[in-house]
Amino acid sequence: MPARSCPAPAPGLLALLASAMFVMLLGGCEYATPDDKPKDPVPALTAAPTALETNKQAALEKLGPVPSAPVLRFAGPVADAAQAVESSAVAAGTYLVTGSCTGTTGARILVSQDDGIHAGLPLNCGATARIRVHLSSGEARISLHSDATRRDAVAAAQLELLHDAPTPALSPEDWARGVLGKPGPFERLGATKLDGAAELPDSASNGTFDMSFACLGYREVQLTVRSRDSGRTLMIERTACRSIRGVRIVAKEGGILIRIEPLGSGGDGAFGYRIGPVPGHL
Repeated sequence: MPARSCPAPAPGLLALLASAMFVMLLGGCEYATPDDKPKDPVPALTAAPTALETNKQAALEKLGPVPSAPVLRFAGPVADAAQAVESSAVAAGTYLVTGSCTGTTGARILVSQDDGIHAGLPLNCGATARIRVHLSSGEARISLHSDATRRDAVAAAQLELLHDAPTPALSPEDWARGVLGKPGPFERLGATKLDGAAELPDSASNGTFDMSFACLGYREVQLTVRSRDSGRTLMIERTACRSIRGVRIVAKEGGILIRIEPLGSGGDGAFGYRIGPVPGHL
């Protein structure tokens, strides 16, 4: 018998069958591993704030509401060489310094100009502290200090102008305590008014001592340390008054005599020092 031929499918039917086969294939897709399967887009992650940034924010909040026109308001680290400093131009007048700290037990804020350190504000990190200070027209600098070793230890400071507010007079001793800090065990704090050269005998016996000192009222001073008994000069140090300076003294002849001599014009200032023995040194 002759072979029977089948009619060719219409072109439209072929297209329909092809579409149906494609849909069936897609519906039956399998993935070799779960990683091959398309995933929903993952939202971008926001980096968590560091401990330092968190402590900065906490210290700033302790300062209280932001005044209408603060001259300076900032927070920064206080550990070792990371200590923060900021400056601003100021007009002559009385200013309020507010400070706080977190991440350590205590810190200190220093307010200085070219003629010395005008005020020091000791901080207990459980409370906010304030002090009034008179500044001359020019640049004022605020620096944050602490003996803290934690890298996230932070202090915050704010400087604002007070109108018609008198500045309380501080004795040289009170000024030095604020600037240099409270003496520790076996340390001593000495201070004097500075309107010219001044000498301070210290009760240190023979030994090796670390001494930090600060001055106010002059741009520059010269410090001379002599042996109290022999008069021999142990050291001469010339330094600017805008920051605290530290020196090491070796006394072998009956203790020391400290002489501070202003260089250049100035007046109505103060000089202070803190001294203590160096452990393990004779």
